[in-house]
Amino acid sequence: MKSKACVTISPELENILCSFCGLDRHFKSDSRITKQLARLIKEIADTYQPASGRPGDTLFPGGRFLPPYVLYYLPANLVKLFPVIDELVHGTLSDFLKKNPLSFLDLGCGPGTFSLGLLEYLVKKVPCVAGSRHRVSFWAVDRVKENIQAAETLITTYLSSGVVKNAVFGQTRFLQHSVTASYFYEKVFPEHLCFDLIVAGNIVNELDQKYFPHIADFLEKHLSPRGAVVLIDPGTQHSSKKLLRLRDIIIKKTSLNLYAPCLQAAPCPLQETAGGWCHEKLFWAPPEWITRIDEYTGFTKRKGLKFSYFTFVKENAHLAPALHHAPTKALWRVVSYLIKNKGEERLHLCNGKDRILLRRLCKNASEGTVDFAGAGRGDLVRFDGAISKHGFFDLTKESLFTICRAFQPHNDPGS
Repeated sequence: MKSKACVTISPELENILCSFCGLDRHFKSDSRITKQLARLIKEIADTYQPASGRPGDTLFPGGRFLPPYVLYYLPANLVKLFPVIDELVHGTLSDFLKKNPLSFLDLGCGPGTFSLGLLEYLVKKVPCVAGSRHRVSFWAVDRVKENIQAAETLITTYLSSGVVKNAVFGQTRFLQHSVTASYFYEKVFPEHLCFDLIVAGNIVNELDQKYFPHIADFLEKHLSPRGAVVLIDPGTQHSSKKLLRLRDIIIKKTSLNLYAPCLQAAPCPLQETAGGWCHEKLFWAPPEWITRIDEYTGFTKRKGLKFSYFTFVKENAHLAPALHHAPTKALWRVVSYLIKNKGEERLHLCNGKDRILLRRLCKNASEGTVDFAGAGRGDLVRFDGAISKHGFFDLTKESLFTICRAFQPHNDPGS
């Protein structure tokens, strides 16, 4: 899923976020406010412990951390949803976002991060149905009261702003509940209620794995027949390993089908590898205040966003054959950046079952492998005629290597 166009959020959303935090969108980089924000953002990063998750409900009470979180982390997280939805709508689920009404569940919504991401996507990419409003039913759930209050304010403001116009009419419900509560899976949602899109963003890392079977059952029970589940996590080594365990439980315990990014629902070749994990990297054009804050914190959100994800559907559908009319086993996904050494270039590829290293010596570059130098993380590719060596495969002058360009993810919803 290499970025083909730089992702952004809308100027209208930038204004809404700044207004929520009591700031002007163009506050100066050397201002006292920017320095204060940078200090608080570093404190959030230091407080968040990857090995144990967010420390209870202590991050937002009192409101001190909420404005910096909304300004810095909310935009950096919500844009991760764009390429993932792109993959869904470019496959066999091309019409699922055009349902009218569309039902959406934001599970562990935080301050409305992925609800706002869906709104941004819908407004820019999904046309009105027969000239009427596109109706969306939003359900947002979080365990922290301050999160729910922020989500309600931000989403309501967005829906009533000029950016929405007549494109989206949203009905919203904001619920304070925890997925770790014993009553959650039986009493919070009506038995018959199903959602067309369920997003669980940045919550897997915070949960004990004993809850994973319950989450798997919940997702299967409350997903509509033509719907999709999206699991997104930060893309750290620790969180990605936990996300992979939830993936395996969903595959084994439910009837849901793995849609992407894995090209086969086989055991991950990195499952038992201590130092290896899969993640994506999304390139974007952040709001200018994020670049300014990065200058103080030393963080690098402006240079690209790491994340891990899985999508599941109820249909027997998969991204690869839907897009390329080819058997899944003929396709590979690039899972590294291009590694350049003296006299050679290398890529790591995975087909969902096997992970390999593919090498091209510079002296063997040919017209048949011209795509090799332009391949990047997330691309779907095919190759033929490689020679198996000890621990890797070698492309020759007669080999073929092709990027499958039928699908170009990561297009900017604003474009």
